[in-house]
Amino acid sequence: MGLFDRFREKGNLRPEEELRRLVLQVLEVLRETEGIMDDLPPELRQGARRSFDESVGESIGDCRKRLEKMDRKLLTGDLKDIPRPELTGLRERMTRLDEHLIRSYLGALKLTDDRRNKKAIRSSARRRADQVEELLKALEKVTR
Repeated sequence: MGLFDRFREKGNLRPEEELRRLVLQVLEVLRETEGIMDDLPPELRQGARRSFDESVGESIGDCRKRLEKMDRKLLTGDLKDIPRPELTGLRERMTRLDEHLIRSYLGALKLTDDRRNKKAIRSSARRRADQVEELLKALEKVTR
């Protein structure tokens, strides 16, 4: 089973299209995460941004730019035209992003005692982490 066959199992999308769909999904996760951070009080916002930067290894803006660059490459070329180190680097960042989302989810739960807020935090965090994990799995297949 070849690299491209693994992607075709999910549907009739070309590997580039499937990977691009997942990249766009994670871009939306980053936009949502940034919106959540922007809604925090200033003292928490600064800590949340610092935590993101330290956990992921780059700012949320730089992470978004990295994904936008990958999106453009996937839109204009073939998967085989993208340098392997670039795909590996993206996979490493997405691993760190996934870990950060899980840690920040646990931290957010500690900030509230309201059961309804905890349920909302849990569902939002789980959905965002699932979307990042989908891209991570696809990148792992590509970089094998």
